[in-house]
Amino acid sequence: MSRPAWITKIVAKPGQREALKQLNESVCAESRKEPGTLVYVMSQSSENPDEFWYFDVYADQKAFELHCASAPFKHMSASLAEIVAEVKVTPLSPFAAVNFD
Repeated sequence: MSRPAWITKIVAKPGQREALKQLNESVCAESRKEPGTLVYVMSQSSENPDEFWYFDVYADQKAFELHCASAPFKHMSASLAEIVAEVKVTPLSPFAAVNFD
């Protein structure tokens, strides 16, 4: 199960929570169309509503690169500086899962 995966924490700047959420929703909608994007989950913290967590898994490195090259991803990346206070990306190596071949 060697697939590229990441967990990312993004914290919205004060007053920018809804802008970040809307930006995320638009990227997620487009990512559904990418055949190599296997998992793309965006979550909002129950403890801090300005904190968002992302978990994504790709079929292979090429699928990840295609995702990063997509127009929605590029738009999101270019927009983050205005609305985000913190970003932390952690690469993962999944080794076991339920209902995920």
